[in-house]
Amino acid sequence: MIEITGEEVDEAIVSVEKISSVPVDMNVVVSFTGADDLVDDLVVEDFKFQFFKGLDATLSVGTYDAETGIIEVQSVRTNNHVITFSFTATSVDDRSGMAVDDDHTFGISQECYTMGGRVVVYAGDVAESYVNSDGTINMAALLEDVPQTIDYECIINVDEITPTEFTGIVKYELEGIEVEPVELSDIPDVLNQTGTDICLENPQIYLQLNNPVNKYSAYATAGLRLTSHVGATATAYEIDEQINIDEADNKYCISPAVPQSYYAETVGDSGEEVDFEGAEHVLFSTLGDVLSGEKIPETIDIEVLDPEVPEQRVEGFKLGEDIEAVAGTYVFYAPLDLTSDAKIVYTDTFDGWNDEDVDAITITKLVVNADVATDVPLEIEFKVYPIDVDGEKMYDGDSVVVGTINTTVYYEMDEPVEITVSGTITHLDGVIIEARATGVDGNDEALAAEQTIVLKNVKATVSGTYIKEL
Repeated sequence: MIEITGEEVDEAIVSVEKISSVPVDMNVVVSFTGADDLVDDLVVEDFKFQFFKGLDATLSVGTYDAETGIIEVQSVRTNNHVITFSFTATSVDDRSGMAVDDDHTFGISQECYTMGGRVVVYAGDVAESYVNSDGTINMAALLEDVPQTIDYECIINVDEITPTEFTGIVKYELEGIEVEPVELSDIPDVLNQTGTDICLENPQIYLQLNNPVNKYSAYATAGLRLTSHVGATATAYEIDEQINIDEADNKYCISPAVPQSYYAETVGDSGEEVDFEGAEHVLFSTLGDVLSGEKIPETIDIEVLDPEVPEQRVEGFKLGEDIEAVAGTYVFYAPLDLTSDAKIVYTDTFDGWNDEDVDAITITKLVVNADVATDVPLEIEFKVYPIDVDGEKMYDGDSVVVGTINTTVYYEMDEPVEITVSGTITHLDGVIIEARATGVDGNDEALAAEQTIVLKNVKATVSGTYIKEL
């Protein structure tokens, strides 16, 4: 039994089909004993020897069958009763039975032995002591001394194997994917004020990544998480599906919907121009929620989750070389064009109205007037919720009391907005006004940093019953 072993096999290697190496010298040395004094040398014919299977090797004499591992020699003369079969091998495949064990060791084992052959003695090789003076062979004396058997010894030598590449199954984690956080600055005041909730039409992340294992016809995968930070509050959102990194150069558009056109501008500190036309779309259904809330986030962290090369077959994978890190560029593109598909939700509370007289009124009708100032035309749905002295919305039976109107507001409006609320209202202390705004149809003006929307001069008039003990 001949064994070849290796230790500390990389944990990424699951199984091996083929290992290539720098040329490895191997030899099989067969020594014959028992006829040294009878003949100077022997001729071995129809010799067969079982050796390792699956070698890509050249043989000094005879033939080698990689499928069976059998060496065959029709005829070979010994040298001082020794035959040496020399190999130069450059690879071995799984026909050899090689395997990677759970403890990350590598092994090949093979029973190597002589399968058959015959030893032939030619007259010219008979020792001089058995040759008569006339040149004939003294056969009687020779046959008397010939042994019943000729013994042989087989020694196999294999030089150290230095693997250079392999074909097989791999699975490993990738490193080096780090993305700088997004800092949101120069945000329009209309968006960046407490009480404002924004729902962008179709925010997009454009991502360009290289694939360091593409040359081995392998692919990688990764997830994506965005974490928005508003003060001390952090909220995480994860992509719906994995990103497949399968080309040499990969471009992705990550968004809730496929955009009508793709981003094509300069990205990164170098100002490199990247055209994302034809980018692969990856669904991120909650990306719009990243900017949603009571206030625009100050920063957004972008994390690439669990980047890995999933279990798969690779061919000619180089060993001893560091795999380059996954790298690339990205653009977080949040179009602030206030179209009719974009939405801004503004909420504010006006309270402190309750006093002894107000508390004595059972209101059946509340009319709220407010002046609206804005720098951009908006379609707004106004909702007014009366609140009590505890700041809670009021109910008339099982239904919340609310008044609603839809209107268009413009710059320098002359008339205030008027919203009527009907229902039974007691212990009134104020109102919550919610304004759900969209862009006016046909407007494609982008929001600028100085643009605002303001509600002021909020006034209320009531109708109902006043009961006061005198």
